[in-house]
Amino acid sequence: LHDDHELAAETGITETTKIPTPYQHPTNAKIRFWDLPGIGTPDYPDLPTFSEKVGIERFDTFLIICARRFTEYDLQLAEKVQSMGKSFFFVRNKIDNDRRSEKRKYGRKFNEEKMLKEIKNDCVECLENLSCDEEKVFLVSSHAPNEWDFDRLQTAIMDHLPFIQKESLALSLRTHSKVILKEKIKILKGMCNNHIGDSC
Repeated sequence: LHDDHELAAETGITETTKIPTPYQHPTNAKIRFWDLPGIGTPDYPDLPTFSEKVGIERFDTFLIICARRFTEYDLQLAEKVQSMGKSFFFVRNKIDNDRRSEKRKYGRKFNEEKMLKEIKNDCVECLENLSCDEEKVFLVSSHAPNEWDFDRLQTAIMDHLPFIQKESLALSLRTHSKVILKEKIKILKGMCNNHIGDSC
């Protein structure tokens, strides 16, 4: 979604999320994403305060998003989520800004594959205490959903959802991802087989 879309989360250069705020999935009313305040702010100075105020136990899966390096607070949150037996994904956002900056810096010598590898390695290094490999790190840009790891992130989220939620999300996604399109076909074939069985 673009920043000015009616369903988009508020963004800005200062703190914009002061309370947990739900956002409905743009194509599936049964799915909600929650934008949570950042830890380390005056209202949420540490993880215990954050956990109590937002009710961390009520959420199914966590996307821990940063625009530069992951912080100690991000690591603490991931450890907490992991201890609760819930899934989490580290999302390194604004890759388009990195590409633009690196292109200006290196000109014709710019190597995007090298840049992406360096960013991912840096993320994994920050997260080494969690035994987190690069499969749990996703490089994305909200302004370029058809590039980098966006499709892989959607697939990973689906794979960690309960079956009914997974079906619902897969069928509602508008994507050219071959993996997700195959998942849609698989679900629809299952539905057809069930209906054929019911009519016998």
